[in-house]
Amino acid sequence: MTQPQEEPGLTSKARSPWKWVAAVAISATLLGVLVWLADPATLADALKEANPVWLAAGAGSFAVTNLCRWLRLVILLGPNHRPQASWLMASAGHAFLNKLLPLRTGELTFPLLLRKVTDTPLATGGLYLATMRIVELACLVPLYAAAMATWAASAAQDLGAVQGLLWAASGLSVGVLLGLPMLLQFGLKVGDKLLAKVGQRGDKIRRALNKSATELGKLGHSGVARLSVVTIVMWLGLFGVFHTSLLAFGVDVTLAQSVVGSGGGIMTNLLPVNGVGSFGTLEAGWTAGLVATGAPLGPVVAAGLAMHLLVVAGSGVFAALGTLALWTQRTPQGG
Repeated sequence: MTQPQEEPGLTSKARSPWKWVAAVAISATLLGVLVWLADPATLADALKEANPVWLAAGAGSFAVTNLCRWLRLVILLGPNHRPQASWLMASAGHAFLNKLLPLRTGELTFPLLLRKVTDTPLATGGLYLATMRIVELACLVPLYAAAMATWAASAAQDLGAVQGLLWAASGLSVGVLLGLPMLLQFGLKVGDKLLAKVGQRGDKIRRALNKSATELGKLGHSGVARLSVVTIVMWLGLFGVFHTSLLAFGVDVTLAQSVVGSGGGIMTNLLPVNGVGSFGTLEAGWTAGLVATGAPLGPVVAAGLAMHLLVVAGSGVFAALGTLALWTQRTPQGG
């Protein structure tokens, strides 16, 4: 009786018509400006001359990222859950919907999808999502700082401030990862006190969170370490997608330069103002970051569009594979 009441609460924001209108307007405006700045003829020529070998390499890198997303669920769910191919529905489906739904409302789908494939409570799914996001941030910051230091060195920039940033980012990230179990416990204690004032519904959520905390506490530092390694490999795969997409359109950039430049796209994609499928906002940040490092405008815009389509389509393919696995798993044998 309670589950059907919870789902609309999680998805109502995604269904809000005004958010779709705002998202379409944002995407259309930004894409229109980018196409105009890059010159439609130049953009069309760049798209025609794309190297299919590098695009295929980008697809391979993206497949690695989807495997890593699946492995994160294996680590988080632990030995009590036998790994299933159907979990791709939760990991890749969440990635796909997060890119498709406007204004970051796709984040709300992860607990729902995880419950569908593993019967994990919504509160636990939300806690797992928060854990993954914290680990991602802790792993991404030093990777990006290292790329910035490498690019600054190749560009003969002053390394003093950049090296200081690298050490500070690395130290902060290690501290966050080492203290992650305590950080989550502290957050749960604060949430428990707040929910205690809500009443009966708050008590139900409190019990679910306490159970989730017990399960998550079994991760320990070894689990956090494994989660961090998989997350780093996932981001390296994503950076591989970015780099090969640029090479496919003849943009002569180093790996460090593509990481630094694509950081603009990563940041704008995280903002709660992204358009439909993040189209427009991601390309705007991507273009601004890469052009700032000296890359040419037209091919960069073309590469950004191609990369974005590859990522959205690839997420959809893996989500479909997970859905097929779930359907096969629940179909009675011999039926």
